[in-house]
Amino acid sequence: MYEGILMSTVISLFTFAIGVNICLGFTASRIKRAEWDEGPPTALSDSPWTNTSGSCKGRCFELQEVGPPDCRCDNLCKSYSSCCHDFDELCLKTGESHWVDDDCEEIKAPECPAGFVRPPLIIFSVDGFRASYMKKGSKVMPNIEKLRSCGTHAPYMRPVYPTKTFPNLYTLATMTNPLREIDKTVGQLMDGLKQLKLHRCVNVIFVGDHGMEDVTCDRTEFLSNYLTNVDDITLVPGTLGRIRSKFINNPKYDPKAIIANLTCKKPDQHFKPYMKQHLPKRLHYANNRRIEDIHLLVDRRWHVARKPLDVYKKPSGKCFFQGDHGFDNKVNSMQNKLEELNKRLHTKGSTEVFFAAVEVEHGPFSDQAEVSSIPEHLTHCVRPDVRVSPGFSQNCLAYKNDKQMSYGFLFPPYLSSSPEAKYDAFLVTNMVPMYPAFKRIWTYFQRVLVKKYASERNGVNVISGPIFDYNYDGLRDTEEEIKQYVEGSSIPVPTHYYSIITSCLDFTQPADKCDGPLSVSSFILPHRPDNDESCNSSEDESKWVEELIKTHTARVRDIEHLTGLDFYRKTSRSYSEILTLKTYLHTYESEI
Repeated sequence: MYEGILMSTVISLFTFAIGVNICLGFTASRIKRAEWDEGPPTALSDSPWTNTSGSCKGRCFELQEVGPPDCRCDNLCKSYSSCCHDFDELCLKTGESHWVDDDCEEIKAPECPAGFVRPPLIIFSVDGFRASYMKKGSKVMPNIEKLRSCGTHAPYMRPVYPTKTFPNLYTLATMTNPLREIDKTVGQLMDGLKQLKLHRCVNVIFVGDHGMEDVTCDRTEFLSNYLTNVDDITLVPGTLGRIRSKFINNPKYDPKAIIANLTCKKPDQHFKPYMKQHLPKRLHYANNRRIEDIHLLVDRRWHVARKPLDVYKKPSGKCFFQGDHGFDNKVNSMQNKLEELNKRLHTKGSTEVFFAAVEVEHGPFSDQAEVSSIPEHLTHCVRPDVRVSPGFSQNCLAYKNDKQMSYGFLFPPYLSSSPEAKYDAFLVTNMVPMYPAFKRIWTYFQRVLVKKYASERNGVNVISGPIFDYNYDGLRDTEEEIKQYVEGSSIPVPTHYYSIITSCLDFTQPADKCDGPLSVSSFILPHRPDNDESCNSSEDESKWVEELIKTHTARVRDIEHLTGLDFYRKTSRSYSEILTLKTYLHTYESEI
């Protein structure tokens, strides 16, 4: 039987020898399917507390929760319509103003009552609090808006993938009332802290676990429209589709065959199938036996289900939900909110021009860089690198023996700025194995996109190199874990290639003379023998390569984990600025 989960917020106050801690938790009660037919239950409207004749004298903000039908005097009685008749008079109307009405204070040092060893921390987490909800401002959420304006805040936080906890049934269209209820609870918390003389002592962090997106039953893809038999598979439906066999050790279950039958079958297809090891590395979602082999990345505002009967609707035929989450965490609607009161954590995201110990460093390329001609007799020739012993060096013969493998250059010789650099680009150590299909992507990236970015940004600094992640755990492989080599040789075949493109945030300054903050875009491109991930890969590269590269955007920190390298090492910038640069993810999404 289908069951829903009714969530009710419970704030418990515990007193210890060192002081008072306020903890936020949840209680869950199961609601049978029939109770959901007319929509989500209203937990706070129908109160079982019917007797309000008791008194709050000597009981204000009591720690014990009084059960029904007796009235309550704790800090949540308002939310449950269970307060005693004199709660407002004795507990709230004390002659003091509400916390939200007070001016912001610059608290240079915590002012805690006696007995506190250190200021407590309260984390207030809201399920599905999308970052853009803050645009509703003080008219809807005055208390939360004051947390933002008086404390430290971030424009958003990026949740881990998948962006799920449990389905949230509030619609986006009627979100104002739930937001007011949340804000009211925050106000009660802050008023209670003020009455306990803790509002200048406690640190409060207000967060959401993920965002929300507009989704309805009408925007659902059904696997039955693609597969002849969906009864032998189990699908985790919704905003992220995960497929596994319905039966253990089913010999007929072939993940690769299912992927082939789901790939590029319709021009208006709203999901893209992946083997889990081929998912974008920024998702960190592959190396676990509980993660299904097949994963569907679903377009925003869409769902996926096995067949139409699997989509539950009300008896009236209306969709049971109008909002959901779980999409790609680079989608801006999945980003959540962070506010903090008392602590000051002002950090700017910038760093200086850098010098890094890496395999290959390009540039900086100026906006005047042109693809220069290369002598014909050099286009199929490489030079030995005297710095590497011949016994540990590549040779061209290995690539001639492997008919499935070609080679490319990490640094493109045609972008060299001088004749000397041009000849150095043909060193054998600049040569790497590449599948012919991937070489189309890499060549277009270097010949067209890098030059385009250099022109737009007044020069760029580009660092590229190989990645080996055969066990898809997001960490650099050891030599023993590398599984594939160029045929008949000891040349390892990378699973991915990375590129880090850095420029000055102020485009009026060239990359190599930037004295202000830097901007970074980085990519981890899968090295595969086909380009099936792009449905129009048979067309010219200008039609699909850039979109594919943006799909595989990543953080510099992801690349560091996968290579064991440490970028931006030599710089006079602060540690926090370098961390900001390393953890930045260019999403190519519009502003929240």
